[in-house]
Amino acid sequence: MIKFASVFSDYAVLQRRMPIPVWGTAEPRRLGEVRFRGESRRVLSTPDGRFLVRFSPCEAGGPFVLEAELIGSGERCVLREIMVGEVWLASGQSNMEMALGAVSAAEALEAEKTENVRMLNVPHCARTGGRAEFHARWMRPGHGNGRVFSAAAFYFAREVAQATGVTVGIVHSSWGGTDAMAWCSREALVQNPDFRDMVLELEAEMFHPERWSGACDRDIYSPQYDKLVEIVQAIGCPENDGVGRGWADPCFDDSGWKRMMLPNRWNQMGEDYNGVLWFRREVEIPAEWAGRPLTLAIGAVDKHDITYFNGVQVGATGSGVDTNVWNELREYRIAPELVQGGRAVIAVRAYSFLFDGGLIGPADAMRLYPEGEATETGIELCGQWRYATEFNMGRVTLPATSAVEPGREELYGTCNMPHVLYDNMIAPLIPYAVRGVIWYQGEHNTLRRNRAYGGLMQSLIEDWRRAWGQGKFPFYQVQLPGFHAGMPYEEASSWARLRLGQQAAAEATGNDFAVTLDLGDPDDIHPKRKREVGERLARLALRRDYGMELVENGPFPLDAVFEGDAVRLRFRRCAEGLCFDPGPSLFAIAGADGVFRTVEPEIAEGSLLLPYTGVGRPRRIRYAWADNPQGALLRNGAGLPAPTFELEIL
Repeated sequence: MIKFASVFSDYAVLQRRMPIPVWGTAEPRRLGEVRFRGESRRVLSTPDGRFLVRFSPCEAGGPFVLEAELIGSGERCVLREIMVGEVWLASGQSNMEMALGAVSAAEALEAEKTENVRMLNVPHCARTGGRAEFHARWMRPGHGNGRVFSAAAFYFAREVAQATGVTVGIVHSSWGGTDAMAWCSREALVQNPDFRDMVLELEAEMFHPERWSGACDRDIYSPQYDKLVEIVQAIGCPENDGVGRGWADPCFDDSGWKRMMLPNRWNQMGEDYNGVLWFRREVEIPAEWAGRPLTLAIGAVDKHDITYFNGVQVGATGSGVDTNVWNELREYRIAPELVQGGRAVIAVRAYSFLFDGGLIGPADAMRLYPEGEATETGIELCGQWRYATEFNMGRVTLPATSAVEPGREELYGTCNMPHVLYDNMIAPLIPYAVRGVIWYQGEHNTLRRNRAYGGLMQSLIEDWRRAWGQGKFPFYQVQLPGFHAGMPYEEASSWARLRLGQQAAAEATGNDFAVTLDLGDPDDIHPKRKREVGERLARLALRRDYGMELVENGPFPLDAVFEGDAVRLRFRRCAEGLCFDPGPSLFAIAGADGVFRTVEPEIAEGSLLLPYTGVGRPRRIRYAWADNPQGALLRNGAGLPAPTFELEIL
């Protein structure tokens, strides 16, 4: 058997004008051949069954076929509808993860019309020791898939696709509420003096037997998880009572069952509880499929499933209180002796003991088709299913997190341990050829270690570049928007401090960042103006990577010079002049006493003059220094805002 890695699937986008690495698994020490666009590459699989080849750089185009074959046996794996275009990796935390469907139903519906953007969502995973593979597939926006696309990444991709005229693929790997430290490799962290001791301390503690007492379906001890297990066990759950009622049997009369459009979360469709629901769907098997093995792909099931074909169990995923499989794609093999032409019934027992539940897709991943053939030749399974409730266990809520010693939270919740997300959600993508990275993260780091953020992000960027081996590819950050109550100046602002770290990392690595001070929401850490975020990220790429003539960002300070009784502040990227929004000044100057006092600036020949009447000689100047700076935002002629900054005065 030979197959490609999960990052390759039907509808994948491969990077143009770069060598194209392609890898996967096969029987150990077997000669295989991989073919793409008329080129063939032969390779001997390793003793542990891995192979990797590289194809020559090529121009954009498609659709193409990517095929792998074991020499001698003729066993093949074929992927279709492959495009060559531009590929970007989108990563970070919840504001990158925020899907179009969460922004607005109208925007998700609009995205369905886009034909030249595709996306791969990497499933969450935080296993100690990492993973080499995951279960996911590339999606096009149609068939309801657009609502699960990262909104910021989608708008970025759409802008780039429209400007370049080629298909843009987004490899999306993000996780809400995560620390940048979790996305950085161990090798990079131990070389950073701010994080080395933390990593070594964790490694000294985490493998003690008492930390793993009773562990079965998780990767590291968590008091919160133990409480969840207790709650679920106290409620109890019947052992597949539905199969005893005949709900898997093709002859069962389900005409009295309710109907639900899938993919969907049942909590959003009027069934707001946890427990077990059964879903049934009739299909018509073509006569020519009789006696052939089939692949039954039902997408992801939140959280566990047992799946049947004509009353016979063909697959199951998840057990106990396993929280790691809620978004893993299910693909089950139907043996040839079970396949006959005519009516057949697919039944899925879905069990969710926390948060949402359901068959959550994506729609493109819900199909029944002959094994080894392209998915588009099969039967679509998205659409209307019948369903019934086997067990209603009420609404289960996650217990409050037990208090942990301040500064040691990373030793507990798995997704924020050092390097765990790099090991599970970045390493499996390497060396997939990409043009660059867009990154939207930092909210979590405002809570701790925000002064070390610049150095941490510099370590992360340089390490990802090293790991990919493509040179200094672009890495564009989203500078944090405004959040919390609006203020013209806030001395203790942690968000302003972190924005400086983002700027420092960009400058140290030769990158840039999208300024979003004006796109925040004082009451919501997940602001919905993701269209502008994506478009501003796209401006950076279009100017810096695709050579297009446009203003890529807002005004950026060059220097501040004391001239008599005022400070002159000069900028680059003024784009036909500077202007202010209405409101109080966001500029503050500190003198010899170190106290920052707000001052009213005056626009003077492409620069700003800021009067100074403080103590002694002026020392430092700050702009937009607040969690949510509210006042006279500085913009250039293109309407793009300046970033939060702090400068020494010359």
